[in-house]
Amino acid sequence: MKEKNELKQYMPFQLNECEAVKEHLEDMALKGWKLKKIQTFFYYEKIEPQRLNYAVEVLPKASVYATAPSDYAKEYIEYCREAGWDFICYYGQVNVFVSESTNTIPIETDEKAKYKTIVKGILKLNAINWFILPVLFSVSFIFGMMNYSLFITSELSLLSLLFYIIYLIFIAAQFTSFIIWTVIQRHRLKNGLSIKHISKKDQKLRTKIRMIPLVLTLSIIIYMIFQSFLQNDTTTAFSLILIILLPLVIYMFLHFLQNGAYSKNKNIFMRLCLGLCLCLIVGIFGDLLATLRQPKPMPEYLQTRTEKNILVDISESHQALDNGRTVRITVFKSKYDIIINQYLFFETHDLFFLGDCPIQKDQPEWGAISVIETKYMLYLEYTDSVISFYSDVEYSQAFINEIKSLSTK
Repeated sequence: MKEKNELKQYMPFQLNECEAVKEHLEDMALKGWKLKKIQTFFYYEKIEPQRLNYAVEVLPKASVYATAPSDYAKEYIEYCREAGWDFICYYGQVNVFVSESTNTIPIETDEKAKYKTIVKGILKLNAINWFILPVLFSVSFIFGMMNYSLFITSELSLLSLLFYIIYLIFIAAQFTSFIIWTVIQRHRLKNGLSIKHISKKDQKLRTKIRMIPLVLTLSIIIYMIFQSFLQNDTTTAFSLILIILLPLVIYMFLHFLQNGAYSKNKNIFMRLCLGLCLCLIVGIFGDLLATLRQPKPMPEYLQTRTEKNILVDISESHQALDNGRTVRITVFKSKYDIIINQYLFFETHDLFFLGDCPIQKDQPEWGAISVIETKYMLYLEYTDSVISFYSDVEYSQAFINEIKSLSTK
């Protein structure tokens, strides 16, 4: 069997975990592997097992987005080379050096300056994930929930909401961990102590925790794909498959960026272009999917239509009145009070934005918990349902009795 001379590992890390990376690289050298480069993955070449000393340094004047070394980085690399450290590679602000000698002078940097560089770099590197994406996702969901009945009956919308919740929990935990780390290090520096670095053992645990949201989301998507095929819902199934493929496209593009030598501005510009293209793709894809899943207009003679899942049951029917007019009745049912309340809120406030101000009415004849009337619609809230229909016609007692019976079915 041919011996493998190259090795590739995936090891995500933050700038405050460089000491853990150093420990890992030294352990790999004892196993006979020497680092060649870092480009999303760690690439190694086969060597004789030996003890190597590594230095993984964060440069203050390097950009987290640049894939080409700055003039300052080149000067720093030359300084380290004269001190006995051989330069291996750079990865954003991180520069990796190695020395075969145990007597090489350690690369000394001011602890306070290192702390500021690490904190500033982590904030820059995670600005999109921690601050921008949560805001964009929140705005997207708020507008998506304006059509609440369509949102709550869409498997893709519910999946997106679940992913969003998992993402927020993960980001909140990651950001909290970062804040705790900065407070502890600031206290240590204030007392004249050095920065306490994260060990390899702790870094491995952090990596496993980072993988939890990905594993959960992927498991849910695969389960929904399987269920969609069982129910012959190929539109949802292939949509979910595309959701899985999209991150692969993003990874390939980012990997392409890491392989090239681009300036900071060009790198940021290309990432912004990627984000814009993804937004356009998701928007076009979402509109297409909504068109495919949107029910066809219902003729007057068609009596009922039903949308149902584990959360809600929505039925739509046409009722003939005594005056010969036909009125459409929508019955929204759910055993969860929060869903009932959200449906009422978004239905009435959506109308409010269009200038149709909802008014709370006192109409006990409907037997409802609350009655909300707008210019065009009447909403009747019952224990586990909301019944709505046009409010601009006269209703007979027979019709009122029919509505009350619908609330108890």
